[in-house]
Amino acid sequence: MNEKEKEQYWKLVETCLTQFFQYNEADAIKASLDLRKQVGGKPADDIFYHAEPLDIACDIAQAEIDREVAWPEYTKLLEKGF
Repeated sequence: MNEKEKEQYWKLVETCLTQFFQYNEADAIKASLDLRKQVGGKPADDIFYHAEPLDIACDIAQAEIDREVAWPEYTKLLEKGF
């Protein structure tokens, strides 16, 4: 995954945090940056990006989401080009 794709991935994680977990934008950015620092540069870096950004947002928020309810809205985000 190139750097542009990684940026898009993390932007979608941030959007999921604000849209599904009511994070404000600043907190979503900080939370994603904190996790990104932990992930970046490790040998498993590319494997990490196989997870859905929605799942990463759930992990950050330490909350589960009803995927049947959230999935249609999430796929709309994906279609927007995230």
